[in-house]
Amino acid sequence: MCSRDEGANWIEYFDTAQTHYRAARFSGEKLESYLFIGPDSSLPPRERLISLFQKDQLSQQERTSILTGWPPVEQEDTGKIICSCFNVGEKTLLAAITGKGLSTTDEIGKQLQAGTNCGSCVPELQEIIDNIP
Repeated sequence: MCSRDEGANWIEYFDTAQTHYRAARFSGEKLESYLFIGPDSSLPPRERLISLFQKDQLSQQERTSILTGWPPVEQEDTGKIICSCFNVGEKTLLAAITGKGLSTTDEIGKQLQAGTNCGSCVPELQEIIDNIP
């Protein structure tokens, strides 16, 4: 048996040419679940989807992007998430390391907060630093 939550809000998209169906369910303004059905596996990057779930409210552009599968034009691609505590991506890290001359995990923490909460990403931060030419 399935009950329907009257407080939920659904948005849907069906592309008959590509046979893609996409839907997202919101509880208030917060993304609660999403569904992609289609003949291929062209999902948005996992990190971007995770970041949308972490937000308390999504903009209209972000809501639309869920249905299209593409990030909003103004949204920067931060890359694979390295620090999940502060949602810091690999591209953001590389830009800060090379652009600001960061050379230690402590400097990264001061600049981006990455590695300053649980610390589980510190070895990966160090590996990124070590692999910068």
